[in-house]
Amino acid sequence: MIRKNLISIIILLLFVSCSFKNRNKEKALEFNDKGVTFMMDSKNDSAIACFESAIKLDPKIKSAYRNLRSLYAKVGLIEKAIMVSEKYLKVEPELAEIWVGTGMFYDKISDSLKARSFYKKGIELFTKRLDENEEDNLQNNRLNRALAYILIGNEELGQKEIKEILVEDPDNEIAEMFEGLGREEILNQ
Repeated sequence: MIRKNLISIIILLLFVSCSFKNRNKEKALEFNDKGVTFMMDSKNDSAIACFESAIKLDPKIKSAYRNLRSLYAKVGLIEKAIMVSEKYLKVEPELAEIWVGTGMFYDKISDSLKARSFYKKGIELFTKRLDENEEDNLQNNRLNRALAYILIGNEELGQKEIKEILVEDPDNEIAEMFEGLGREEILNQ
C-alpha cells in the first residue's frame, strides 16, 4: 500500500514538474514577444527586462538570447552583448554565426586575441557544416566562412571564396556586397 502511494506521489510530482516547465516556456515566449514589441517601439529598458525575464524562465529560449544580444549591441553595451553571447553559446554551442558575431564584439572592445579565438571556432564550425554537405544554406555557410576568414586576417582566402561564390551565383547580392571589402570595412558595417 505504501509503495503504491509512493509511486502515485512520484508520478504526480513528475506531472506537476512537466506542467510547470511548459508554463515557464509559454511565459518565456510571452516575455520575448513583449520584448520585441518594446524594442520596435524603442523602449529599450522595457525590452531588456522582458528578454532577461524570458531567459530566466526558460534558459534555452534562443530567440530571447538573440534579441537581447542584438539590443545590447545596438545601444552600445558591447560587454553585455558579449556576456549574453557567451551564455547563448552554452545553449547553442554549434552555432557558428554566434561564434563569429561574438568575435566581432570582442574586436569592438579591442580584444583581438579573444576575437581571433571566436573566429577560429566559427570557421571550424562552418567548415564542419560544409564537410557534412549540408545543402541547406550552402552558399550562406560558404559566405559566412569567407567573412570569418577575412575577420581573422586571411583576406586573400576569404575574398577567393567570395569570388568563387559569385562565379557560381553571379546574382548573389550579399556576396557582391562583401566582394573586395577588408577586415576593418566589415567590422564597421
